[in-house]
Amino acid sequence: MDRAVTFEIAGLENILATWRTSVLDPRKYRRFSKQVALEGVFWAFRDRFDQRQSHRIALRAIQADYFLTLLPNGTSDRQNNLRLSAGIVFRFGNK
Repeated sequence: MDRAVTFEIAGLENILATWRTSVLDPRKYRRFSKQVALEGVFWAFRDRFDQRQSHRIALRAIQADYFLTLLPNGTSDRQNNLRLSAGIVFRFGNK
């Protein structure tokens, strides 16, 4: 039996990042620290199609993942990510 699965998720994200660097200068030793807080929105979508070969093995013909984030980045404030994959699925355990 072939099976197609689609799902999506959306939400708000809050990222707090801290950078610490040390610079070794012949005259003095300096440390820099910067903390940045980002708030934005994300949305993810996944679609996949599995062809069942046996009870425990399936062939994943395609899986597409799209991930959109709307975070301040200094240019468009929009990051688009797309991942395509295919492969073999091994199932363990009882259903």
